[in-house]
Amino acid sequence: MMAALVSLPAFASQSTNYKLLPKIVDSGGKTSSSPAYIFSSKTGITNQAKITGSSYIFYPGFFFPAEITGAVNTPAIIRMEDKTAPVIEVTIAGSDSPLWSNDSIVAAPTFKIDLTDDIELDPDSVIVKIDGEIRVNANSLTENLDSDKPQGYKTSICLSCATSFTPGMHSLYIEAKDKSRNFGFKQYDGLQVAAPNAAPEMKTGSLVVSPTTYSPAAGGGVTVAFSVNNETDVALFVYGPGGRGTEWARKMRAKAGYNQIEFSGVSDLSGEPLANGIYVLKVIAGGKELGKQYLVVYGTK
Repeated sequence: MMAALVSLPAFASQSTNYKLLPKIVDSGGKTSSSPAYIFSSKTGITNQAKITGSSYIFYPGFFFPAEITGAVNTPAIIRMEDKTAPVIEVTIAGSDSPLWSNDSIVAAPTFKIDLTDDIELDPDSVIVKIDGEIRVNANSLTENLDSDKPQGYKTSICLSCATSFTPGMHSLYIEAKDKSRNFGFKQYDGLQVAAPNAAPEMKTGSLVVSPTTYSPAAGGGVTVAFSVNNETDVALFVYGPGGRGTEWARKMRAKAGYNQIEFSGVSDLSGEPLANGIYVLKVIAGGKELGKQYLVVYGTK
């Protein structure tokens, strides 16, 4: 006996027992007969971990909990309904942060591409294009598998795609289908590579402070994130209300692209949480202000 979620026509929900239709198509596309099974209505079965093979019975219509009984050694024939497209996530080697369009990136990045699906991916459908040129497809998939990550075969494919760029703007495109032909894709445009020895530059609005309203009494801290076009030394400052004094300062070696640092909300001057007020956070490099944001502090005793 096993528990499963069953989908039957709506009118059947008022009855007690249901016979499985003679032919059910399983997830591999095969047709089999299962005349022996009886479905009995049983409310409250919600633990899908009890389902053999992590599968469920499907009929067009609706779902309700059920109990399945049948002859010993007569497996239920199931179909796995899949309406969800593959999920695609990309990072650059050396960074844990996801890639975004308009990011600043290094001239020789290695894209780490993770494709996952609830049921089963179609490896032959995977395509990776860099600047419009196909770099990975069914013919080159194996040689681009990421040796640093376990491959789930059916449910996950992890790729490692190294390339080199000239200074300027570039693009990355990935697409994949699952065995149910659901289609997923990701497009990254405006990936910027700075010229060698270029002066540090931050695109407008790329400095992000989260949260922008902060209560030290609530605990936690403040994340300061920013992007620069090339690797450089930067200094971060938190100025007091009205520009009165530097409450907090840190220096770091920022890599090209996304960078992040945590601010505890405690003043370097007093060793105490910041007092209520509006503070200014700035990122400085080479004597140039690269970005500025405001932080509202409240709830301090």
